[in-house]
Amino acid sequence: MASRTAPAAARDLGAELAFLTRALKAPTLRTSVARLAERARAEGWTHEEFLAACLQREVAARESHGGEGRIRAARFPARKSLEEFDFDHARGLKREVVAHLGTLDFVTARENVVFLGSLSHDDVLREVRTALCVFYPADKVPETFGLVFAESNAVGTPVLAHPFGAAPELLTPEQLVDARDINAIIDRLGAWKRGERPIVGAKEEVRMSNVIRAWERILFSGQHQ
Repeated sequence: MASRTAPAAARDLGAELAFLTRALKAPTLRTSVARLAERARAEGWTHEEFLAACLQREVAARESHGGEGRIRAARFPARKSLEEFDFDHARGLKREVVAHLGTLDFVTARENVVFLGSLSHDDVLREVRTALCVFYPADKVPETFGLVFAESNAVGTPVLAHPFGAAPELLTPEQLVDARDINAIIDRLGAWKRGERPIVGAKEEVRMSNVIRAWERILFSGQHQ
């Protein structure tokens, strides 16, 4: 006598997915898997492509939530963003430059923006000596004495600065740029990175010994009259 096998009970995939995503603590995956499955069927994804899409959604959500958690744990007195920043209060900052950094293009280009914090004078000179240049984009409050420019050039590092204050007196024309022209700045820095960086050095008139002698001549010249 032929035996009959009982039909297999239909699987409740929805319940299984709910249990598995809960066990993995993957709530975003639980809510997005149905939509991704529908799209996968419509577009003919492979199993691997569907799995990668699911995992990408969960990873992106965890990174976002992780950032929120770290912000809460930091207990900042106030939460601020670049969009809310008051550039009128910090007039030395260039809105275009900050906005460009905010796009994080330097990440795609694999270039680092590193905030070094407070450094000793020797450490500052060490960083300046190995830098592409010293960028001084202020165009409203000038560097009147130019010590930053003189020290940078003295260690062989060019400066890129707006042509006012002490800059035109201490820097060569190749080191001057309109700080209001973001494209000119980008073009100049690009040329320097390609090896067209100007060769600079210490200027004799700003050496400390020469500065002291100049002041002596000014202060004591009237004593012999």
